[in-house]
Amino acid sequence: HGLALQAVQAASPRPACVGLVSSYSPCVPASASAADAEAARRVDAHLNRIVLDPVLLGAYPVEVIEHYERHGAFVAVRDGDLATISQPMGFLGTNYYSRRHVTHPGSAAVNGNGGHEHGYSLQLLADLAAAEVVPPGVLVSEIGLPIEAEGLRQTLCEITDRYGPLPIYVTENGLALHDYVNPEGIINDQARIEFMHEHVEAVAQAIEAGCDVRGYFAWSLLDNLEWHLGYAPRFGLVYVDFATQRRYPKRSYAWYQDFIERQGSRARPRTVAS
Repeated sequence: HGLALQAVQAASPRPACVGLVSSYSPCVPASASAADAEAARRVDAHLNRIVLDPVLLGAYPVEVIEHYERHGAFVAVRDGDLATISQPMGFLGTNYYSRRHVTHPGSAAVNGNGGHEHGYSLQLLADLAAAEVVPPGVLVSEIGLPIEAEGLRQTLCEITDRYGPLPIYVTENGLALHDYVNPEGIINDQARIEFMHEHVEAVAQAIEAGCDVRGYFAWSLLDNLEWHLGYAPRFGLVYVDFATQRRYPKRSYAWYQDFIERQGSRARPRTVAS
């Protein structure tokens, strides 16, 4: 990243605004126990701060260094590496999908709905003496991610508090559903409309709290390949028939268009015809 930033700026005929995009998931203790708080801190260091600390603070988290030293690994940071990595950036992009509720395995205080991998290495969680749970009452998406708009506000505020004021873009945020075209040719994804409204509201709350948020990008315009999950989960505002490549705008597409035209009204979502 640091070398690429330098290369872009050197090649640009005008001052270039270059930034980094990183996924971020706030890590919260699953209970009030000290063991869960420590487990959440360890996971946060290995999931979030391992990327942003060296870029924005010029140092790797102490928890990460100590973890690998305990495992007999050599942390290969050469002289000058961190100075290159921590080049001044024009903005930070963050992808947010969910929070992580972290517990220390065996914690008697936890009464959740069970653990889940959530796209994160179960082996690394085990190495960190940590596990994830979904708290009672928290809805999950079609791919098992907890749905918590508050986590997006927390993400933006944590980044601002930790690293100081810097322009932030929400570069990915969306909901996976098993969408389908009904007999009338309509894709009624009301859950996605509610999700988007609540998450954009969370961005507004972060701005009110002092975060310098410059933009929000919904993920995604079209249904597409979702990494190892293939084409089954659909994130798009536009439904894609993969056999014919025909596109069908979903109800969320019409709602988002109307929302933007109303300049981000904070009123509750209203019904919009397809």
